[in-house]
Amino acid sequence: MIHLRSNFCAIDHFSYSPSTGTFTASAEGLYYFSIYAEFDHDSKGELHINKNGMTQCTARGEGGTDTLEEATSCSAVIQLQPGDEVNVKTSVANPFENAKRNGFTGFKI
Repeated sequence: MIHLRSNFCAIDHFSYSPSTGTFTASAEGLYYFSIYAEFDHDSKGELHINKNGMTQCTARGEGGTDTLEEATSCSAVIQLQPGDEVNVKTSVANPFENAKRNGFTGFKI
């Protein structure tokens, strides 16, 4: 599981589970999702926003020099039906071990 700081608008049409990191839509509509991370030097990561297990966007990041950090992000507007799930997955082990700031945001448009 990825432990991201989360900032979600409280809208009755969807729910977010902090324990699983998953949105489950309860109403049809367009939703906006975004992920962001800053990496210290000598660290890297790859994140995916997924809808029902299918990648919608990918963010890749790798730390900069000793004095420079690197940031990465991606955003997606996704059509959801009731019961659809959206979450963030990673394809590398513990990409946030050295990430200084990170977040996963979502809301219904």
